[in-house]
Order: sequence, then C-alpha cells, then structure tokens
Amino acid sequence: MLKPVFENSFKPAPAATKKQIETLIQSLRTPLSAKESAAIDKASKNPYREIKSSNWILPPYLPPKSYFDYLAYSNGGQYCHDDYDIILFSTKEFRENLLGYNVPEYMPKALPFGGNGGGDFYFFDMRSKQEQESGEVEEIISPSFGCEAQTEFPIYFASYIGMSYENATFVADSFLDFAQGRFESHE
Repeated sequence: MLKPVFENSFKPAPAATKKQIETLIQSLRTPLSAKESAAIDKASKNPYREIKSSNWILPPYLPPKSYFDYLAYSNGGQYCHDDYDIILFSTKEFRENLLGYNVPEYMPKALPFGGNGGGDFYFFDMRSKQEQESGEVEEIISPSFGCEAQTEFPIYFASYIGMSYENATFVADSFLDFAQGRFESHE
C-alpha cells in the first residue's frame, strides 16, 4: 500500500475494492467502441481541427504498480503540496476523463490520472523513449496490458486548453516520486 506524504491537507477516499480495480483494468484494456467514437465525434466540434476518434492511439499500458498500490490506500483523493492542489481520479474516472477531454487526440499514449480542479491534468507519459525524443508517436500493433511487471512512467502536467506534449511540463520521473512530494515546479 502506498500512502502519499503530501505535506499539507490530505483527503483520502476509501480504498479501491478488488472489483473497482478489475473494472479499471478492463476499461483501460477496452478499445474505443464504435458507439463511443460516434458520440465523441458528434460532441467534439472543433472549428480549427476535425476530431476523428477512430484514429486515436489509446494508452498502451496500465498505470504503474505504484499507482495500484496507491489505490489500495485511497481510490482517488484530494491533496495539497506547497502551492499545488492535486485531485487524483478514482478508478471510475480514468476512462471518462481520457475520452471526455479528447486526450488521445492531442496527447497520444498519455493517461490522465488527476488534475488540479481548474482544467489542468497530471498524465502518465506512456510513449517510448524514442517517441519522447522524436515527438513522433507510432501506432500500437499489440498493447502490452497486464498488471504484473509494470514500469514507471514519467509524469507531466498539461492544461486542457492547448493540450499537447510540447506544452506539457515535466513533473516527476515516477508516480512514487510524485506521491512522496518529490516533483518539479509546474503550472
């Protein structure tokens, strides 16, 4: 179990149940359905850029083991560290935020796991090192899902307005560093 050590206020939620974690895993393993895609495309009227969700590249991995350890302590929660408000998503909020904010359109292979309540999000960057360096994101042939040997992913902070890897700010090397308050200044 991973208990965050943010220095100020901490409002944990009850621990995630096994069923809630299984539902999260299933929701992240499920490809975008035709019904979801049609609803997203209909709702996403961008006059400057056509959104075609059928072309989206969803995150290829599950969150790292350290995040699942955190869920065993609190299924979401609100925290404050220095001047940063941090709201971590519950298991049911992952997919709805990923798709509802069109994250794959602007940041393929990014998985939002929290925010600040003001339209800014914390993301796991699930691109390969080569993709991170080149800025090019390759299509996934076979996602590597599973809970067993999860690697850590770098964490970035980005605003919903102008969401992109170019506009995102590096925050921490891992969720463990983030949860223990070892992160870079951002916002």
